[in-house]
Amino acid sequence: MGPRIITATFRTNKKKTNLKNIQCFTPTNDRKQAGKERFYTKVQCIMERKKKKEITI
Repeated sequence: MGPRIITATFRTNKKKTNLKNIQCFTPTNDRKQAGKERFYTKVQCIMERKKKKEITI
């Protein structure tokens, strides 16, 4: 994912349903705009890979 994004997926007791936790350390406003855009593009990419029966936090 990168040094600012970590994901963890957990199995639930409900059949075929997983819980996915995404933890982010967002860039601060003093960072360049291009770096912030790359970060949010990575987050969006992770969110788009969500499976049908997956709960994302």
